[in-house]
Amino acid sequence: MIRTIAPTVWAFDCEWVPDADAGRRLLALDPDTPEPDVFEAMWAAARARAGAPPDAPRPFLKLAHCRLASVAVVERRVCASGSAGSEVVLRLCSLPREEIDTEADILTAFFDGLERRRPQLVGFNSHGADLPILAQRGLVLGLAAPGFCRRPDRPWEGPDYFHPHNAWNVDLMRAVGGRGAACPSLQDLAVLSGIPAKTHGDGPCSGGDVADLWLAGRREAIRRYNECDAVTTYLLWLRTARFAGFFSATEHTEEEGRVEALLERHAERGDDHLGAFLERWRCLAV
Repeated sequence: MIRTIAPTVWAFDCEWVPDADAGRRLLALDPDTPEPDVFEAMWAAARARAGAPPDAPRPFLKLAHCRLASVAVVERRVCASGSAGSEVVLRLCSLPREEIDTEADILTAFFDGLERRRPQLVGFNSHGADLPILAQRGLVLGLAAPGFCRRPDRPWEGPDYFHPHNAWNVDLMRAVGGRGAACPSLQDLAVLSGIPAKTHGDGPCSGGDVADLWLAGRREAIRRYNECDAVTTYLLWLRTARFAGFFSATEHTEEEGRVEALLERHAERGDDHLGAFLERWRCLAV
């Protein structure tokens, strides 16, 4: 399930939307075709290919046909402190920031941070979706990400994010569910575990709503939703690590306390969506 916990852990989540430029190219549309029309054309083409039923108006698009809209990370670092001790430091980071708003900038910043930190990645369906879209869009945009792509010859020679069975990419979906009808969703596990899920602070939200938020120009709402999903993923990872024997009951309570303190700090800075997440979490825990 979980083999080890690295000194630096990134619980991460990605959000993406159809890439209008890709749609215009692939479907030979007029370059001036409005973005909403391109999205609808891309979904229609995907329905035709897959034979999707009428009640599935927005089928899953190939990842290379989408553009990354946001990436969020909860970072857990074990840092050295005085007298050979250590302390656990949590922080929440997300892209785009105000000064970074292109897809290439988002990817480059993520890859650069990963190269510096060399974290253990934790995601939900990260092997099936998040890592592939990072790789495919990096390829499409002509970027270089050697730290992300490196495949060491031996496990002790460094991270290998693409090996399906090592410790560097903990895919919680695979760890607890695998595939098929028995596999729970992130929302299923979170709700049943008393953890908020699928919200951007203003109310319920889901991955299917991200395209609508994008077309409405609500990029900040996408980032907020992405941050909440990253926190949900991190809290589920804590439970999984507790289940696997890496945290005692007391240590798990301490770890959750660090998350609570992180959310309180962000709420005090004006991140109301994280304050709402915290309040919802407290209510569910009662």
